[in-house]
Amino acid sequence: MLPTTLHAPPERSEMIALAEYETQTPVSFISGKPILHHHAEGATAFVYAEQSGGMALFARKEGEGEEVERKVDVYVTSASLTLFSPDTQTGVSIPYPSIAIHAIKHLDPPIHNQTHAVWLQLQLSDSTDEAESLDLCLIPPPPSTAKLVFDAISACAELHPNPETESGDEMDRIVIGGAPEHVAVNGFEGVLHGSSTGDLPPPMPGSGGWITAENVGDYFDDEGNWRERESEGGGRIRRHEEVEPAGVNGHGEETNGDSENKRPRVE
Repeated sequence: MLPTTLHAPPERSEMIALAEYETQTPVSFISGKPILHHHAEGATAFVYAEQSGGMALFARKEGEGEEVERKVDVYVTSASLTLFSPDTQTGVSIPYPSIAIHAIKHLDPPIHNQTHAVWLQLQLSDSTDEAESLDLCLIPPPPSTAKLVFDAISACAELHPNPETESGDEMDRIVIGGAPEHVAVNGFEGVLHGSSTGDLPPPMPGSGGWITAENVGDYFDDEGNWRERESEGGGRIRRHEEVEPAGVNGHGEETNGDSENKRPRVE
């Protein structure tokens, strides 16, 4: 999911404010208007000039320096993060999965009397081979603060988990053996990650199931050596008959009633 260029501002009537939403019982948690978590007018957004070509909102004009700056209205909704410039009538709708990183950045020296901004690293390409990113700084105007915008973005981003992150549990699972497509874990001979195709190899015989991050210590020591598992019956108190078979030390011998032929048992 990539950012989308806008040529008209979002309609407030198509959103529902968070405070209003929290006082209602929604008809559906799936459909409905996007929830507006935060709105700020007249915020400052800027990117580095060498990255400005990646987004129409920051198309570089003649005479602009190392940073391209725009005055924007900010809409943090449950559907997307939207920035729109009334001056250029251009904006961008940013889906949350395309926000790789977001954080609060300290500004030194201050910009427009503000000491903090929200920094976002945006992914502008679906291709992992030619990853293209853009660093964007967002300075909200008073009374809004960078912390309020950051918290709103964080809350909405949690509603849109990255599909790759969701499937990461399978890839993090450690298994033994398997087909060639399983990737070896560095430092563990014969230990492989789960297959990217979703096919999992059978568990190690005697392991009782999959070896995971939680139980890996039961099978490997701190130096990565395989722990020998006790054979069946190991650690169990056994009866004397199991230890000494018939005919040993007089145990179980037939005497035919002749007590004189009995040899004393030696413990």
